[in-house]
Amino acid sequence: IPQAYITLVGMTGNRDDVVIASDRGQNAGANGNFNTIGVGDGFHAKDLTIGNYCNVDLVYERDTTKNHTKRQEAVTQAQAVTKVPGITDMDEWFFENCNIISRLNLFSRDDRPKRSLIKDCHLECTDDSLGTGYITIFENCTFSLFSNTPCGGASFYMQAFLGCEFTTQLSDNKTITLCKNTKPFAFIDCDFKGDMTGMEWKQSNFSDDIRQIVSNNTLNGQPLTISPDYPDLSVTPDEEQMKAFKYNGEYNIYNLLNGAGYDEWDPLNQKDYMPTGTWNIQFDYPGIAKDVVPVLQGNVSDSLQVTPVVLGGNDKTVTWSTEDDTLVIEPQDDGIVIVKGDNSTLDNKKGCLVATAANGMKKVLHFTVTPKIFEAPVLSEKPVLSAPENGMINVTYAFTDNSEAADESIINWYRATDKEGTDKVLVAQTTYVDSDAKPYSSYVLRLDDVNHYIICEVIPKRSNSVEGSSVFTAASL
Repeated sequence: IPQAYITLVGMTGNRDDVVIASDRGQNAGANGNFNTIGVGDGFHAKDLTIGNYCNVDLVYERDTTKNHTKRQEAVTQAQAVTKVPGITDMDEWFFENCNIISRLNLFSRDDRPKRSLIKDCHLECTDDSLGTGYITIFENCTFSLFSNTPCGGASFYMQAFLGCEFTTQLSDNKTITLCKNTKPFAFIDCDFKGDMTGMEWKQSNFSDDIRQIVSNNTLNGQPLTISPDYPDLSVTPDEEQMKAFKYNGEYNIYNLLNGAGYDEWDPLNQKDYMPTGTWNIQFDYPGIAKDVVPVLQGNVSDSLQVTPVVLGGNDKTVTWSTEDDTLVIEPQDDGIVIVKGDNSTLDNKKGCLVATAANGMKKVLHFTVTPKIFEAPVLSEKPVLSAPENGMINVTYAFTDNSEAADESIINWYRATDKEGTDKVLVAQTTYVDSDAKPYSSYVLRLDDVNHYIICEVIPKRSNSVEGSSVFTAASL
């Protein structure tokens, strides 16, 4: 259905009565992934079922002669909903009182719409199935989950589950790992039932920068804590902040759908009475992958420009702060901040940048700040080579400073036919002694070294300095 703003409505009002169905999947009636329906911009479906019955039995109660047995037991990629090929500008998908049923990849993972509202629906799936585009809101939906990573990639700005009920039927692993990467979630008033024993925000490599919204969630009647080993990642909004998600007992869908600068969308006609408020803050710092911790040199010269992207609310201002003196911040008039590192210690330090929105919502960004880099150390005298002993010669040298920084000097060994080393050939390079991480200062002699000069090159360096100039010394054999 390539046309924009098409609405499909089941005429009886019962979503079980009208079924749009397929029964194909990858290598199961199709060469590659298969989708039941492809839709365009502004698609709206109400009071019907969209299902891929490749791995699910279709039971049609109005007319049992139309029951359909699944194609195969083995779960394959068999999706229910995707976009129409060739359409790039996708937005405003709205599913209302629908069943959306499959197993693997319920919604297509490619070229998803910017915003989706899924309200009063029932969804069945395994992995990589929930969440599309930039903002996905599930309101008062029920879910049957048959595997451990239902959200896969998830939505970029926010994936919110509001007043939803989940029933799990898992395999041996009873822990839900929502997502494969670092994405923002909100779980408010959600109830989990079934054999699930716990939930984690993602599979592994937790980012300290995640701040997820949680409030009033239960697992089999008991309070649910998501990722209990990482309590700082979950935030429960205060009364003022909660207005961005829920107000006077009603979920604030208008505010959540209109916080990212897209055209206004008000599918539930809430605009006139719902307050606005920040529901997330993203950081933009070009040139660095978002899952990579930014690194600053601790000389208060290296810098990174961070731009806040305030999602939701009319007041887009933020207040910048830090949690310690490791970061030096310089807020600018246009709302961005210049961040620099200050670290005179010998070890990497961790610094935390904090952005606080007008309603008190916070976003953090952690930095690794490397030690301040000093000038190269100076050798107190020319390196000295020992006489051969036990088949080895050794080099000794000393610095003029008394720094506690580790010696990371580079030691190279050459063989030459003259003392000046005009034809020197590199025969050994720096290695380090594991026990104390010092440069290995010995050279093991070889038969080829007889009647040659052994030349040692020392490039002085400490762990917190730049490299110095090469100093050569020679010995004859």
